[in-house]
Amino acid sequence: MGCNDTPIINYENSYSVCTMTINNLTDELIKIFPLPDDKILACSCKNYKILDMNELKDKETYVFENEVFNLIMWNNLDSNFLIEGSCNGDLIIHDLETKENFRRGGHSGTILCLLLLKNGQLLTSSSEGEIFIWDPINDFQIVTHFKPHKSPIWSVCEISQDMIITTGDEGISKMLVLTKPQKDRCILRFNTPNCRHMVKIRKKRIVYNNNKDLIIYNIDKIPNISDDIPEIRKLKKNDPDFYIKDAHDFTITYILAIPTGEIISGDDGGVIKIIHSKFNFQCVSILTGHRGRINSLDVFPLDNKLVSCGDDKKIKFWERNKMNNNDSDDNQ
Repeated sequence: MGCNDTPIINYENSYSVCTMTINNLTDELIKIFPLPDDKILACSCKNYKILDMNELKDKETYVFENEVFNLIMWNNLDSNFLIEGSCNGDLIIHDLETKENFRRGGHSGTILCLLLLKNGQLLTSSSEGEIFIWDPINDFQIVTHFKPHKSPIWSVCEISQDMIITTGDEGISKMLVLTKPQKDRCILRFNTPNCRHMVKIRKKRIVYNNNKDLIIYNIDKIPNISDDIPEIRKLKKNDPDFYIKDAHDFTITYILAIPTGEIISGDDGGVIKIIHSKFNFQCVSILTGHRGRINSLDVFPLDNKLVSCGDDKKIKFWERNKMNNNDSDDNQ
């Protein structure tokens, strides 16, 4: 059963109230990042803006050289860097302090996923099925690269140090041990049809989407698929720990897992839903107000606000409130 088919569990501390909306932006947003001093970095495929939440206006705007597909933030000491995965396979690093940027080549196709690993290295995947690992401390030099898939890799999830799961466009995900030789690196293959987003959550579990569904697996119980079986075996209802059928009305476009046990997902219709592991992954809150695709979700580390953005060119801020009420949208 999905969130639409069952009552919302009464969880008073869930995100429920939109306290502020920034709606004077000119471009569809693909990524947002909280910054210190009540600032936020808002990125479109054309440019990035540093916004002051107190003054509600642009402090700085910088135009990208080419159209951007994906971005990630990296912090080194007191400096913030915006790392751009370009459509031509280059890694472009923007220093937000000096406003300078430099480029590193490597991939032969569009960079689809960027992931900061626990050891401080940067992992990227591409439309050509490649994985590159970079060392940001040493001038973003390439540490290693390999090709685990023949199709685009849409998502990479870090399970533990030196272990990742890569999700390919062919509907197969692979668990890889980075320290093993290439021929022995893959220790598990499993079905993930229509998956574009996968994240690790607590208690050795992963969550990923199958179009509108959410699927939650215990990592130790994932069924292996032999290399000798080329076809994709259909997922059985009892395979995963939880199979949330029709968790959304529209295709899920973003998944965020936070330490409290909540999984926050956005969809193509502008709806954000929150399920909680404490309540057997049932829905505890539905947030509405966006129109169109949700492209990014994040949480401010200091005050725990949830921030969202998407194709409607708006940024919304959500707070935990005991009032289960989504009508408190204070448009600024």
